[in-house]
Amino acid sequence: MTEKYPERLTYEETQSGLNRVIIEGMASQSMESLTKGVFLVGLALQLGASNFVVGLLGAIPFLSNLFQIPAILLVEKYRDRRNIVAACSFVGRMFLLVVALATLIPDKQIALTVVIFAVAMRYCFGALANCAWNSWMRDLVPKVILGQFYSRRMSVTTIVAAVLGLSAGFFLDWWRHGHNGVSVQGYSLLYVLGFVAAMISSLLILTIPHPRLREPEIKIYSGKFSFRHMIKEPLKNENFRKLIFFLMSWNFAINLAAPFFTVYMLKTLQYDMIFVVALTLMSQLVNAFSLRMWGSKTDKYSNKTVLRICGTLFVFCIFGWTFATYPDKREYTTILLIVLHILMGIALSGVSLSTANIAMKLTPSAKATSYLAINTVMTSLAAGIAPLFGGFFADYFEDKVLSMDFHWHGATQDILISTMNIKEWGFFFLLAFILGLYSLRRLALVEEEGEVKEHVVIREIMMDTGRILKSLSTVDGLRDLTMAPMAMMVNLVKRKAK
Repeated sequence: MTEKYPERLTYEETQSGLNRVIIEGMASQSMESLTKGVFLVGLALQLGASNFVVGLLGAIPFLSNLFQIPAILLVEKYRDRRNIVAACSFVGRMFLLVVALATLIPDKQIALTVVIFAVAMRYCFGALANCAWNSWMRDLVPKVILGQFYSRRMSVTTIVAAVLGLSAGFFLDWWRHGHNGVSVQGYSLLYVLGFVAAMISSLLILTIPHPRLREPEIKIYSGKFSFRHMIKEPLKNENFRKLIFFLMSWNFAINLAAPFFTVYMLKTLQYDMIFVVALTLMSQLVNAFSLRMWGSKTDKYSNKTVLRICGTLFVFCIFGWTFATYPDKREYTTILLIVLHILMGIALSGVSLSTANIAMKLTPSAKATSYLAINTVMTSLAAGIAPLFGGFFADYFEDKVLSMDFHWHGATQDILISTMNIKEWGFFFLLAFILGLYSLRRLALVEEEGEVKEHVVIREIMMDTGRILKSLSTVDGLRDLTMAPMAMMVNLVKRKAK
């Protein structure tokens, strides 16, 4: 079925295809921005979702990736990845309308059940499409510009997500104030708009050039597909197996905490939806502006080096969440959340880019479908179990507190200093921090060509920052003031390196 596709694309076809992939990314990101994340959790809470249901909704996108296993056979049998992506995406995205209509059901419990079913079906068909999409992009995007291209695409889509997300947040608050605090129907309108963006994305997919899929990856024995052989082959590759084990531990650690950040701010900290959306979008904007920097660093040095730096920063940000209610919500809590979201945006841009790139880089070119699919299935399984675990035990930790105080008892006065106060979700944030540090130790076992020490990249980042500050400083005294701390940091790194 792939004779109509060329074995190799011309330079002009490749460039045209890359531009269309970016445009399609803007449409698909518009859909994602209006129908998942903060807005999906907010809709679920409006329908009376429990902590376990919130965890289930967080787990569905990952557990649905198990469907990438039959998707491998689908790709290898029909070998027309573009039509597979378009068809599966179209069917899955039709369930966005089901979610929109479910909000009209008077019984909230039934409406919530329909929403869970529709979300699950959407992501299951999406997993079938993603398997073909990953293999398709592996052949379309030149390896030499892999980091730069995906950083560019992610930058553009993140900006689109920020604009739409902030607009949707204002809309929901306006709707809630005009409808006696009820915003369920407002969410329904967002899902309708998300469906329109999804249909535009599906049409754009059909315009992207499709290079012919190479020879079948699945061995044929006695006229049957050797599916077992195809699954075992990526795991026999020692270096790729180490990468999978790292990504599994990393995804479990991160998703033990990340899906509940929104619930934590809405229910525990009692922030308005617009503030939560603004924090999320601020993090996404920082993410977008950081992507180009990390993209150049992954191409120049290695994905593993960037991943070590950004991964360490991200797990310490998770640890910082344990202080959000220390010992109770205070004035500095808002400032702390702003700082954490900025740092997480910087870290997550490098983590997302480098984890995707390192999997593609360590994948043999003729075996992209099976290697990438098995990697996605294994890591998604770990990521899906984590929020289920968190949601199941959330109620248990709801009234639990772990504290440590220093008490000075004197003749004239008593001094009580609280040094630690962990409660509710803080237990999961602390556990995620510990598991995140362990997963970074697993990363050290993975080998990647071009790997360098972290201090080299950190030093270059600081020098780049220094040049930016220098260009912004037009007064000599201001320039000296801004450059002095940077120079001290560079000298400190040099001494440590020696």
